[in-house]
Amino acid sequence: MKKPTTKEQIKILTYFQSIHKIAKFINENFHRKTLHYKSASYEFSLNITKNNLMHLCGIDYIGGSRAFFDDSLDNKLSIDKIGIKTDDTTLLKLEVLSELDNITTKNVLLCPSNTLGQVRYHFAIRTNKKILMVALNEVGNDGKYVPISLINLRTIKNNPKGERVLSITCEDHENKKLYDLI
Repeated sequence: MKKPTTKEQIKILTYFQSIHKIAKFINENFHRKTLHYKSASYEFSLNITKNNLMHLCGIDYIGGSRAFFDDSLDNKLSIDKIGIKTDDTTLLKLEVLSELDNITTKNVLLCPSNTLGQVRYHFAIRTNKKILMVALNEVGNDGKYVPISLINLRTIKNNPKGERVLSITCEDHENKKLYDLI
């Protein structure tokens, strides 16, 4: 990670509202919940925690991932606490971050294991349009996956193929209920 230049800081500041929006989305849709995705050939479960947001943004934050999430949620991010990736992917990730809320809609495809650039993943969820993909890896052997990377598909020549999602079911761990999102 590196300290962003003044020009990069100005650009990052323009994404603070998107980061806030997605922090709220994660808090409302994934906190103490598991989403179960099905297509014709694939089925898996997804957990996104508050600690994942900083990594998905490609940002390092003084205070760590929990402080980043809390400050994002409270609209109190500090540009002076932010470090960015040295491979210039932070701004590419932030460009498509606002599309992350599409992963709970029918407008996504489920993609099998593949390698895309430097990212090797077990499954991925991508938008129907060539915008965003969330690469996932399995945790344990119980079919539960976590996000490992947010990929800006606009920068990729060969887009991964996938199958249209047929259902997304939310398992709420607080009230022990299941409900269909689509």
